[in-house]
Amino acid sequence: MSLAGLKTAVIGGDARELEIVRLMKLEGMDVKVIGLPPAVEAVLGRPQEKTVGDAIDGCQALVLPIPGQALDEAIFAPAWPERIYVRPADLARAVKPACMVMGWASPTLKGDLEHAGIRLREYEKDDELMILRSRAIAEGAIKIIIENTDVTIHKAKVFLLGFGRVAMTMLEVLNALGARVTLVARNPAQLARGWEMGAEPLELTQLAGSIGQARIVINTVPVRLLDAGMIKLTAPDVLLIDMSAPPGGIDFDAAKALGRKGVWARGLGSRAPVTVGGSQWKGVRKILVEELRPQN
Repeated sequence: MSLAGLKTAVIGGDARELEIVRLMKLEGMDVKVIGLPPAVEAVLGRPQEKTVGDAIDGCQALVLPIPGQALDEAIFAPAWPERIYVRPADLARAVKPACMVMGWASPTLKGDLEHAGIRLREYEKDDELMILRSRAIAEGAIKIIIENTDVTIHKAKVFLLGFGRVAMTMLEVLNALGARVTLVARNPAQLARGWEMGAEPLELTQLAGSIGQARIVINTVPVRLLDAGMIKLTAPDVLLIDMSAPPGGIDFDAAKALGRKGVWARGLGSRAPVTVGGSQWKGVRKILVEELRPQN
């Protein structure tokens, strides 16, 4: 199915969405944007829209970034000078049938979309897409480790919490750099796979008794596993990295109060925006074709 002429709004994002817009234009799509880096205006040949409603007006396809929303419902848009929100009045300006594609949506936004009659596809749950992005995400996490520690990754004791699609690639990269990785998970099959890949398996129920050994803790689980009590058990010089979506798995207020260094590593896929943007567009395009294909 050709997407030429499809009226599309791209709301928020970073250099990855810049590449997605470029690929959309190559397909002949009619694209409006808001919340992207200024360089997108050269790709579009015109300025970005002034409001979210103006961007959505007349569009069938709404594309938002993988990092999704902040705790205050703002859309991920690090290059934009103001916070960006998608309100019910904005959604009402879409042309039905319409579809929103984004990494993940808050319960409030899901309710607003349902009320507006707009279908939602959350592509953070898309296995193919997330695996394609995982290498760049892992490289971004390595960059954070290097910038925030005074030791080499080689021989460093790293605790990796969770073992999903990105965490599996993270383990491969850490192993290649010579880290001593402990995999923490609930699922026995995941622990077995981690052991087979070279990690020391640790059941989640045993985390409190062992976390003090870690020099670096990387969380990939979007559940609050590292609360104040757990963080208090970590070494004073530990580096805590959260790669999960909001609300996140690490209590950063507690970490700060306890003097622990913490980094909420959102948007790591921006490490290689051309590669990752191309991968994301492959997934987004597939979704748009599925959702907007004319029904017989």
